[in-house]
Amino acid sequence: MKAKFYIYCIAMLLSGQAFATPAISSVSPASAFKGQTVKITITGTGTFFNITTSVSLQMGADVIKATSFMALSSTKIEATFTIPSNAKTGLWAVLVNCLNNGTLLKNNIFNISSVVPPPPLIISVSPGTIVIGQPTKLTIIGANTHLGENFSNVEFKFGSTVIIPNKLKPISDTKLEAIFDVMPDIKTGLCTLTLSLSGQVDGVLSKSSNLNVLPPVFTFSPSTAIPGQNIEFTITQGEVCSSCKSAQFQIMKKGVDTISAYRRSDFPIVDKAFVSIPNDAAPGVYDFAIWYYYYQDGSGGPYLFYPVTKVNSFTILAPSITVAPNTTYQSHKGFWITISGTNTHFKGAKKISLTNGMDIIYSTALNFNSNTSLSASFDIPVNVKTGLWDINIIGPWDPNPIDGLKKENFDLTKAGCIVINPQPLITTNIPNIPVKQGETVKVAISGTNAHFTSGNLQVSMSQGASIITGTNNIVGNNNSMTSTFIIPLYANTGLWDLNVLELKDDIITKANSFTVNAASTLSPGNLSPGIPKGLVQNNSMSLFPNPAKDQFMLKTNFEKNNTLFTLTITNAQGKVVYSLKEAAALGAYQKTIGISDWPLGVYSINMSSPQGSILQKFIKE
Repeated sequence: MKAKFYIYCIAMLLSGQAFATPAISSVSPASAFKGQTVKITITGTGTFFNITTSVSLQMGADVIKATSFMALSSTKIEATFTIPSNAKTGLWAVLVNCLNNGTLLKNNIFNISSVVPPPPLIISVSPGTIVIGQPTKLTIIGANTHLGENFSNVEFKFGSTVIIPNKLKPISDTKLEAIFDVMPDIKTGLCTLTLSLSGQVDGVLSKSSNLNVLPPVFTFSPSTAIPGQNIEFTITQGEVCSSCKSAQFQIMKKGVDTISAYRRSDFPIVDKAFVSIPNDAAPGVYDFAIWYYYYQDGSGGPYLFYPVTKVNSFTILAPSITVAPNTTYQSHKGFWITISGTNTHFKGAKKISLTNGMDIIYSTALNFNSNTSLSASFDIPVNVKTGLWDINIIGPWDPNPIDGLKKENFDLTKAGCIVINPQPLITTNIPNIPVKQGETVKVAISGTNAHFTSGNLQVSMSQGASIITGTNNIVGNNNSMTSTFIIPLYANTGLWDLNVLELKDDIITKANSFTVNAASTLSPGNLSPGIPKGLVQNNSMSLFPNPAKDQFMLKTNFEKNNTLFTLTITNAQGKVVYSLKEAAALGAYQKTIGISDWPLGVYSINMSSPQGSILQKFIKE
């Protein structure tokens, strides 16, 4: 005991309190009523409450001794009193007997009354809404309470689930804040919260309150996708409870069709989830769900899961493709088709196909403009079915098929959008009889699946590079017309082809339609005007190639030296597109003429001199 006293004296000297007069400065609480058991805290200055022998209340000769007391420090002591039911009312003194300080007295500091105060009550618990998984702060308001005390026990009960607060923050005797985690196993919806407080002064206080328990709050993006798309979700959540250790994300349609997403970042605030939307995913509105996993006992024991769903929050868009309605092609040609899409991913396509029943034609080339635009090339066989065909966009190969057979999936189909017509033909020409050099003949031409009325009509006879252009073309209908031919005297004899060039079908040819025989007599008198004797040898001029695309070569032979001639080329409308004037030497003559930038069509070549001219035709293709 003496050692403690010496230590106390040294401490008092060092702190400067050794010279302060010991005294009682305050009592809290400073009142009680008859029959009440109350715990009060007595605070002193210059005291050494550590060695206290007794604590009491005194009014005159009446004394109420503390049933128990405990020194909290050298200047603070806690004492419990049971106030007798017959105790005098009024102000009482507080006495503390200390070994070192002697008896310390504070008069008229503690009031005993006969009026029983109203019982302590919990009036309210707010807010009325809490969110699962988020740290929640509830504010507890009381009346006639001492909520500033330390409570021996505080718990919140949701049904059969008991939660102990993580932190208590007394604001005043009538206000207390409690922070706790709302565990995922609490049912959402309206529930009853039961709050229990076990305090030293107020005893056990309870309050039942209705609370609306909401699922966790989270947002995600994007909110739309298309079949076959690979997307990465960004999920942002409120603070989740510390016991929620991980999560799994799912897209569900009416709880049946489920697409799993895989987490790509750490829990809990912001998540990344990757998902592949199947090619055959049904378009429509889906739910987006998060399955939270948490430890039941909060310490790594058995875990449970809790689903949180945002209903009708994700949409898989319906892809569609568009081709010009009833686009028409012919069975003997190659062509390109341009396809437009909505909500499509064309760059994942491998092929395009045309189908008609069991018949299929695959594209020979693809040109991707974007995910919503592509062009495909097709070669259409001559003997293919005619009529309406479907167009199909074929998806990627399955690299890991379950049955071991690699398959291709038809992503999208547009039914009946391609029309393949039969090959146009020239069926008859009348007369189909020999004609002679120098004759003029009117030919009736009949066709099948032709389009003579489509415009830009040009008719000709051809034998190798030699061409005779028809004139006075009269169209009856798509498959019927007439044309007049003037057979030059210098025309080659033998079989000639009949050609019809029109806008829809390009060139339709019937081989060996005409036989040109030699004229019965050949003399200067029956030469066609403008075909001079002696201008060229054999009255011939050859063009190669004919038809020509980029250039052609003109060849002829001159019988006289220094023959001055003019070469003029005109289009089908008679407009001069090329002219040349020069003197030719005796013998062979050739000239290469470039035509790459000329429009397609039939052109006339006129080689003339003061003695006459030669006319020849060629086709620019």
